[in-house]
Formats: sequence, C-alpha cells, structure tokens
Amino acid sequence: MSEVNNETQSEVTENTKKIDFSRISEIPVELTIEAGKIKLSLEEISTLKEEDVIPLNKQCDEPFDIKVNNKKIAEGEIVQSENKFYIKVTTISE
Repeated sequence: MSEVNNETQSEVTENTKKIDFSRISEIPVELTIEAGKIKLSLEEISTLKEEDVIPLNKQCDEPFDIKVNNKKIAEGEIVQSENKFYIKVTTISE
C-alpha cells in the first residue's frame, strides 16, 4: 500500500513541477488585513451610530492576520509612515 502512495506522491510532485505559474501570476487576488472579529445581532448592527466603539476579539499587542482570498497566509503589525498605514509582515504561515 505504501508503494502505491509513494508512486502517487511522485506523480503529483512531477506534475506540480510542470505548472507554469507565470501564466497565472497576474490573476488578481484579494489581500485583507484582519484586526479582529466579533459577532453582532442584526439588532445590534442596526443601532450602531457614529463614534460607537466596537470591541474585537484580539488584544492590542496581538498581530494582525494577513489573508489572501480569506485564507490566512501571514501575520503582521501596522506601521505608519508619512500619514499612511502599512503592514509589516512578521510571520509567514506554514
């Protein structure tokens, strides 16, 4: 049984090596920076007004999640330069 799995793995590896990623590298994907989450009822959302503060599920010192098409790929921290926000990648996900 393990011989079949090893052969199958070799075939997959060989096939993966043949993919030409340059053909798809220009496809746009959505990159998002997630500061945290919270679940609210529709009633709670409907009563939101300007200057309300919404608590999130992360602490201030926790890293932000960096996601591509809603899949976490890294973590980072927010930095500010010349009146703009940027994200500094601190960890790449496995």
